[in-house]
Amino acid sequence: MKNQMRKDFIDRQFTHANSFTLRMLQPSLDRVSTFLTEETNVRFITFVSEEHISAYFRHHHNQNFNILSFSEVIKDLKNLKFFLTNFTSSSRIMHLDFSVSSIQSWIEPPKEVTLVN
Repeated sequence: MKNQMRKDFIDRQFTHANSFTLRMLQPSLDRVSTFLTEETNVRFITFVSEEHISAYFRHHHNQNFNILSFSEVIKDLKNLKFFLTNFTSSSRIMHLDFSVSSIQSWIEPPKEVTLVN
């Protein structure tokens, strides 16, 4: 029950009334919301960091991209970054490199980083 309340709370933060753009992003945001609820202790999406985004990639990489393809995972991450940049009041700017040359760094877990906020 507590986990469901947290999921609902996070989901509400990913909504924006009657925005066509957000309706297009919604499937990606729903998947990220589920990940944040199940795999992290994030409560406010403005606290999502580069480490959380890397963890989302690693999560799907560790499952050999069986649930989502590599390109869908990258699309989800780009959509999340777009949403956080354009639809939240966060002043943080995420510096994410989605190039093929940086993928190896996404696979390796960061040293001494916790996903708990």
